[in-house]
Amino acid sequence: MQSGTSEVEQGISKAGNKRVRWLMVELAWSWLRFQPDSQLSHWFNQRFGGAGKRLRRIGIVALAQRLAIALWRYLQHGEIPAGAILKSRVINMTSIWHLITTEARRHVKVNAPGKNSGCLCR
Repeated sequence: MQSGTSEVEQGISKAGNKRVRWLMVELAWSWLRFQPDSQLSHWFNQRFGGAGKRLRRIGIVALAQRLAIALWRYLQHGEIPAGAILKSRVINMTSIWHLITTEARRHVKVNAPGKNSGCLCR
């Protein structure tokens, strides 16, 4: 949606796969930790850095959405997110997919349904 000269994004809904949503939020927290000088991290820190815990949790979902878009652009066009620093070793998509699915399986085993784990994926 566009309002005047600014573009307003509609955000992330709770529709879809909850494990993928959980994974994207975890990836966003990791992005802040390991890519502190990226444009996405600066955006998050300027907008939500001084806010309370609740607003930071809302902001991390917004960052997860922006990160998903940035990663899609990387996969489709090879466009590296602004300010991101890549490691020198080559990582192929098979190894990334293996890492994601392994982490998701580990999470499901550790946080079995019925346990009060504080997980956001339910």
